Amino acid sequence: MDRFIECTMDFLTFKWSQECFFYLLRTGLGFGIVLGSAIIKLPQILSIMSKKSAGGLLYSSILLEMLNCLSTVVYATRKNFEFSVYGESVFLLLQNMFIFVLMLHYNGQLASIKGMALFWSTIIIGSLLPTKATPDVIIKTLVSLQTVFGLLGRVPIIVKNLRSKSTGSLSFFTYFATALGGLIRFVTFYISTKDVIGSIAHFSSALCNIIIAVQIRMYKPTKKEEMKKNDEETSEVSEVEEEEKPLLEQEQDIDNDGEDVIEE
Repeated sequence: MDRFIECTMDFLTFKWSQECFFYLLRTGLGFGIVLGSAIIKLPQILSIMSKKSAGGLLYSSILLEMLNCLSTVVYATRKNFEFSVYGESVFLLLQNMFIFVLMLHYNGQLASIKGMALFWSTIIIGSLLPTKATPDVIIKTLVSLQTVFGLLGRVPIIVKNLRSKSTGSLSFFTYFATALGGLIRFVTFYISTKDVIGSIAHFSSALCNIIIAVQIRMYKPTKKEEMKKNDEETSEVSEVEEEEKPLLEQEQDIDNDGEDVIEE
């Protein structure tokens, strides 16, 4: 922070230097990514809630992403990195937790034993990792495996999209913006920390997000397909109403007969 204030004051007093210029540039980009990450998952959340479905999302992917975000935050704070270097992981973690709950809710597993086990195990692990009780070697191992976790979390989604030729409720804006932010973060993270392992994790994650964003565009249903789907849903509703109509008429007849009996 002292360095940031010093370079800012130099900039405002026209005492420009190449070192301060690039420092302010990467710090500014870092804070821009952090601010953007605060709402980057919002389109995905709104897509799930509007469609009342978590189609296209996988529990394993969300859980691995949450683990990556948490390990990044713990590792960065122990290394005393600047908040602009890792701040987006905090906001992504919170938003992924909300998406995880939505997935449990719309898949009808929020109150199930499996759903509760997943939810509480995530909470417990998330609570223990930041504490001093967790050895540094575990945090370093998790960080070194971020690239593997990132691939394990996104490759199944890519494969699933290829097989089904559909991306369900996945949001194009979320994955495109995440990919763009990931590429910028890859550059700023490496310049700021010279941490090769973390930089590779950011790059591989951005690459996978680019592929998923392209898939969302490729498999986006046309207006004709959407109209056909809406017509099929309307037709199904009409058929159900037609099937229920005789039952309603029978119930009405029974009610009328009962009223006649009472009047007699």
